[in-house]
Amino acid sequence: ASHQILVIGATNRLAALDTALTRPGRFDRVVPLPLPDSTGRFHILSVHCRKCPVAEPRETILRVATETEGLCGAELANLVNEAAIRATRRAATCVEAVDFASALA
Repeated sequence: ASHQILVIGATNRLAALDTALTRPGRFDRVVPLPLPDSTGRFHILSVHCRKCPVAEPRETILRVATETEGLCGAELANLVNEAAIRATRRAATCVEAVDFASALA
């Protein structure tokens, strides 16, 4: 019986890959994915904010989503973590817009 194996890889640093991997017949297909738009960033931030209390969540997350153009999902996840750390340092009971602003700076 003949078996076919499909291997899919992902990177955001294509130039850093060894040329042996990018030769024809290997990982030779590039499928670019654009950075998320404001709506996409809103949804990504909403997912990552589920585990931490956010003051005025919809308004705060919407504001952060509009101020974070050019950030990818991983960067947005890190932003939420940084904002939560800053809120904790302030001994706050929830993450506020000021924490996100501080984490972005």
